[in-house]
Amino acid sequence: MANFDKNSDEYISNGHYNYGGKEWMSVWTFKKNNDGTTESTNEINGAEGKKLISNGVPYHISAPDFGSFREIFIYPITELEKFYNL
Repeated sequence: MANFDKNSDEYISNGHYNYGGKEWMSVWTFKKNNDGTTESTNEINGAEGKKLISNGVPYHISAPDFGSFREIFIYPITELEKFYNL
C-alpha cells in the first residue's frame, strides 16, 4: 500500500492526491470540497471510512498536513461520489 504526505509528487492539497491516474481524497477533504454532503465529525467520518473499506473500496494511507491523526485513509473520488450519491 502506498503512503503519501505533503512532500509526495502525488500531493495536490491536504487529503487530496493524484495517483495511478485517479484523484484520491480523505472523507474530510471530500466533504470540505462538497459543501453540505453530510455532517463532518471525526466520529462520523471514521465510521463512513470504515463502511467504504467494508464495501471493498480501495484506499491508501496518507499523513495529514495538520491535526492529531498520524495517518488518514484516502479513497478514489469516484467511489466517494457514489457513496455520497453525488
